[in-house]
Amino acid sequence: MDAAEKEMLSSSFSQIVSDMPLPTCAQTSSRPSPIDINENYIEPEPQEGNMEYKLKLIDPTPSRFQHLVTQMKWRLAEGNGEALYVIGVEDDGFLTGLAEDQLLASLRTLEAMAAAAGAQTTVLRTRVSVRGAGQVAEVLVRRVPDNQQFLEVRVAAVGSAGSGKSTVLGVLVGEELDNGHGKARLNLFRHRHEITSGTTSSICHGMLGFDSNGDAVNHALPSGHDASTSALSECASKIVSFFDFPGHERYMKTTLLGFSSRSIDYVALVVGSSTGMSPSTLAQLEVVTALQLPFFVIVTKIDLCTRPVLAATLKDLTQHLKAPGCKRIAVIVNNMDDVCCLGSSFHKDRIVPIFLVSSVSGKNIDLLRRFLNLLAVDTGAEEKCGLPPLVQISEVFNVAGVGPVVAGTLLEGVVREGDRMRIGPDDSGSFLPVVVRNIHRNRVPFHLVKAGQHASFALDGIAREAIRRGQILAGDASMCVACKEFEADVLLTSSSVPLVARAQVSAFVGTVRQQATVVSIDAPDGALAQGHAARVRLQFLCRPEHVLNGARLLLHGPRLRAFGTVAFTDAPAPELPDGASSDDCADLSGNEAVDERKDASRTPDSTPAGTPTAANDKLVAGSDVTSQVVAPC
Repeated sequence: MDAAEKEMLSSSFSQIVSDMPLPTCAQTSSRPSPIDINENYIEPEPQEGNMEYKLKLIDPTPSRFQHLVTQMKWRLAEGNGEALYVIGVEDDGFLTGLAEDQLLASLRTLEAMAAAAGAQTTVLRTRVSVRGAGQVAEVLVRRVPDNQQFLEVRVAAVGSAGSGKSTVLGVLVGEELDNGHGKARLNLFRHRHEITSGTTSSICHGMLGFDSNGDAVNHALPSGHDASTSALSECASKIVSFFDFPGHERYMKTTLLGFSSRSIDYVALVVGSSTGMSPSTLAQLEVVTALQLPFFVIVTKIDLCTRPVLAATLKDLTQHLKAPGCKRIAVIVNNMDDVCCLGSSFHKDRIVPIFLVSSVSGKNIDLLRRFLNLLAVDTGAEEKCGLPPLVQISEVFNVAGVGPVVAGTLLEGVVREGDRMRIGPDDSGSFLPVVVRNIHRNRVPFHLVKAGQHASFALDGIAREAIRRGQILAGDASMCVACKEFEADVLLTSSSVPLVARAQVSAFVGTVRQQATVVSIDAPDGALAQGHAARVRLQFLCRPEHVLNGARLLLHGPRLRAFGTVAFTDAPAPELPDGASSDDCADLSGNEAVDERKDASRTPDSTPAGTPTAANDKLVAGSDVTSQVVAPC
């Protein structure tokens, strides 16, 4: 899509929003479903990736059929189990179209190819070619890789408090619509105070499963959280894992930790139709844009909002999406054709789909589900399976009858039951030997997990007190290093005052969250102003941590927010001073104090079966001890 087309789409969208009725997606285009781009041509077939063009597939010879199956397997591998076939178009992008009988014959051949490749097909849509000579069909081919039980896409939901974020997620993962009083959000809340206040204060988790035909399977699951989670993992071929991040400003550190540690693929920005772009929503949009994560927008409560107010909200939203630093094209999704046009790779053209939904009436909820089914699966992790295993620990539990359990994302390599690994660093920077007793994903036992997958590991040979969030499980001794100081290339995106040496900030690197001091700044006058970038040297205040070169870094402080990349680490880490305790200066803002307790009630999305799931009722609603924590180091 060239600059002229983008400008045309942007101006057209803004004009229609101001005039009402709301716009459609018919004028827009996207690479995965390019049928609407031009009168005669679409983009040529890409040589790499998971998209394949076929003019027709009618009665291929046995050798030709075998070649087509091999080609499909390659496309599936490129898409990590998903491929998109466009039938009725030539390789150079010329739209020919097929007669109805030819199209049906081609679809039967494609189904036979998929069966031979161990996959299944779903016809997304059939359209009359713009030349009027015949029909063009788009078909989704899906196969769960042999080393996985299901495909997984991880979606973070952000939005201000009161935007209806938890409610719309509860409707997506639940069986019923909301009753207008927030009943659906009970499907996600983890704590009693969240239920009584209606405000998310922790990172809540929910799952939406799809079968091989692209139909949601949540409604057919048994009741009960543990039963439905394990059953969903066993019957779904693709799972969309939702992470409901807190929307209130007091829990911003919890939100930043979620972005840093949860390996998010996509973000759903939830905006209330009547409240619009609140300051907290703008702050979360800033974070999503700075992290360069693909995102879409869900505008909620449209049944309670008048059309003029809705139009004003959409106009304001569009202006923020078009602003410098974001520069996105807003497109409202109104039908299944729009979903197919934008589903698989909308982020490649900097397009932001917008869904106007109601959790009470159910308007456009089905379109949102269809869109989620088409989200592309990350393919980069497969290349890291040959490396030594490395797990970043995001949750720690002590399960009765099992012992210490850690949960986290496997960044590299493969972990199997019975593997001998090392966990650390501890307060002195040392690593301790452990044995992986068993592995679970979504409460389903697995014999092994591979790079990119999130799982929980029951460990032998170590006490719960020796484990904390932010540590790693490493399979190679060369990885067992920790640092107290590191350098990073940092961009200061939001601050009322310049960042200077000796300033204290909360540093987020992977699953690590700890207070840090700015040692030096490579900038004029040693100060970093808002909107500028520089090399910054930081020192952890409490304990050494395992930090990877090239890791994403988030900094947060009073009226300050910065993002960057770790450029250099000092290893090995120095010893802590005599008498110093890491617990004295731990960053226990928001829910951190609860996370560090030996409480098995807060379970991750993939804890072993039998883990208790009762909420921790002792957590005080709205608690925030950020201002009370002063690092004495």
